[in-house]
Amino acid sequence: MNIPPHSHTISLEGAFRDLESKNFKTRLAAADALSDMHDVHTRTRAVQALIKSLDDNHPAVSAQAATSLGALGMESAVEPLCKMLNHNIPFARQSAALALGKLGFKSAFAA
Repeated sequence: MNIPPHSHTISLEGAFRDLESKNFKTRLAAADALSDMHDVHTRTRAVQALIKSLDDNHPAVSAQAATSLGALGMESAVEPLCKMLNHNIPFARQSAALALGKLGFKSAFAA
């Protein structure tokens, strides 16, 4: 599966909106776009949206959400990522494990 290297989503609000799209490629791009948030308020909002996307019906979107959560570096993502370690798709589980490793919080290693 080809995952776009960079999102084509052009605004923050567009990325949040696009996470709800019927098109999985649009949701995938939005999850990627949200990995690059810098201020704490926006990162917190992105983390909340991406946590919901861990349960997306398309495993590529779930995997990208996990990757983006790892990039955002917020401890609130640890528990949802730990739950994703039981995902039925191997590359989604791997994305969660890699994100947890990137986060590096002690609570992540308890899982």
